[in-house]
Amino acid sequence: FLLAIAAVGCCGGWSLFPRRIKYDYDLTVIGSGASGLLAAGTSASLGFKTLLVEKTGTGTGAKPEFYVGGDCTNAACVPSKAVRSIASIAATKNKESMMGYYDGMRIARQQSSYAVDQVRTREDVARLANVSSLDLEFVQGCHFESDGRLNILCYDNSTWLREDTSSTEGGISVQERTISSKRFIIATGAGPKIPDNLRRAAEQSGVPYHTYRSILRPG
Repeated sequence: FLLAIAAVGCCGGWSLFPRRIKYDYDLTVIGSGASGLLAAGTSASLGFKTLLVEKTGTGTGAKPEFYVGGDCTNAACVPSKAVRSIASIAATKNKESMMGYYDGMRIARQQSSYAVDQVRTREDVARLANVSSLDLEFVQGCHFESDGRLNILCYDNSTWLREDTSSTEGGISVQERTISSKRFIIATGAGPKIPDNLRRAAEQSGVPYHTYRSILRPG
């Protein structure tokens, strides 16, 4: 009797045993900062098919930057600690031999860039691209189309896998596609916010204004 019902159901387009939805990924992590890297790396190490999505930043000359690590590596934790170490050294010197303000700023920026470069070497995107069960996509943007479906405007992998991305010309290949995932983690973090009244006052007075991203991020 049950076999007969199942047979009729299958012929009629339904079944007692619903089909399992097949997803492109078990887990998609949006944001490759400290939390996103940990989540994606853990998922991939456990054998789950994982996608890590990172929005490109903009570097000198408005060129896209293909780095992971988020603000922690590129604009906040790492460079700020490097700058603090230089300030600590300067504070221990006698006033007569203390470096000048502009010399201190120059050395601090050099130290900051060096520290960030060292961490970026450990978080090399080419190494991440070779991690089993982990895919990495750099995107201009993304949005959810529906439950379990994410639309991404992604760069061609050959763009950011090359060794020297600083020589990339303006015509960079970008393609739009939709991926499906059983689970999502949104780890996009936060960013600095300049109050509108403060920004307007600074612009009217011709006074430059900064956030930690513009001060600490290596050029």
